Amino acid sequence: MQLLREIHPGWALLLGIPAAAAISAWALQIACEFCTVQRPKFWHAVAIVVVGALTNVSLRYFLPLMGFQSAFATETIAGLITTAMVIVVGVGTGPFTAVTIVVVQMTLCAVIYTGLAWLANPN
Repeated sequence: MQLLREIHPGWALLLGIPAAAAISAWALQIACEFCTVQRPKFWHAVAIVVVGALTNVSLRYFLPLMGFQSAFATETIAGLITTAMVIVVGVGTGPFTAVTIVVVQMTLCAVIYTGLAWLANPN
């Protein structure tokens, strides 16, 4: 695991962003199965994840410009709703099911991240 700490940050971004998109797409597929929605194919799931990420980045940029305070609750709820709407359009499900899919996907990604962080910790 010492090798992971010595990687240049540019290489970490170059390798980490596609890996994160792939893991998130895989989690989206599992979340769709969990919510009894027909899961998208892998590349369709990757496209949904990328569009969701781009909308969230632009949302976090434009919210303060529109006069909203930069607060945890505002950005979290707005990000959840935005991601759910991308899933509504991308998967073709209802808004409440999409919110459930987002919550399950975030939980799966958090578990995967925690597992990887636990493996990387030498203690």
